[in-house]
Amino acid sequence: MLSKPGPQKELEALLGKARCLEKKRRFRDALEVLNQLVVTYDWFLPALTEKARLLMVLNDWDQAVEVAQRILEQDAQSIEALRLVALHLLTRESKYSASVRAIHELKGCIERHEPKNADLFFQTARALGRVGGRNPAVVAATIQLVERARQLAPEMAVYAVEFAYQQSLQGEWAQALQTYHTATQVRRQCTWCVLSVFSALSALSVLSVLSVRSALSALIVLSSGSVGSVGSVLSVGSVGSVGSVPAEPPGGVGAGSADLPCCYAGA
Repeated sequence: MLSKPGPQKELEALLGKARCLEKKRRFRDALEVLNQLVVTYDWFLPALTEKARLLMVLNDWDQAVEVAQRILEQDAQSIEALRLVALHLLTRESKYSASVRAIHELKGCIERHEPKNADLFFQTARALGRVGGRNPAVVAATIQLVERARQLAPEMAVYAVEFAYQQSLQGEWAQALQTYHTATQVRRQCTWCVLSVFSALSALSVLSVLSVRSALSALIVLSSGSVGSVGSVLSVGSVGSVGSVPAEPPGGVGAGSADLPCCYAGA
């Protein structure tokens, strides 16, 4: 028997309707539904969170931050609101000192409320690390989040690859290479890992740390049992310019391991 209609059912229905409209990329229509939801159920913070995220997707950052601040006034520990504020500080205002403080506050909040959520640490670090402009203080803050994810789930090669990528943002190519190698040991079939290793070796070659010949030899060793040969590695896709590291695997993050967090999916 269906449950009787009531406020909770209406709330859930409106929230589901907004999400369906968003999936159809009818963002303005979804926003109208969320506005209706916020007016009717002003106590329901998840509706405000969804509205802030959708405003960010629509590139209306001023309203998005305004809504996020409204959320934080009612719940200072809102992870989604804190993430949005940190993103705004990095992408729209380039206030690195303030953003570092926001990231540390966000990290503390996640540790208090979601201490075992490795994917949350990873997704947060990945999103913020890529808009930090290689600022040393920002990368130092985001890499701590990735390290926490690795501690919680050492079997996840995608976390090791992200850690190595952020090491490369710091210019620590030798350490990044070692971490990429660790990732290939965790997941032998990770083509993305091998491509990342090749890029790291290429950068080290330019820095005269390794010769091109030794770089290719190392790649062949690492790719054995994975993609078969250097030629097959290069045929997968462009390795990119020297010193660049693939930011994500072919087909998405982790090739089935993790998706982008919902609050960044449309950004």
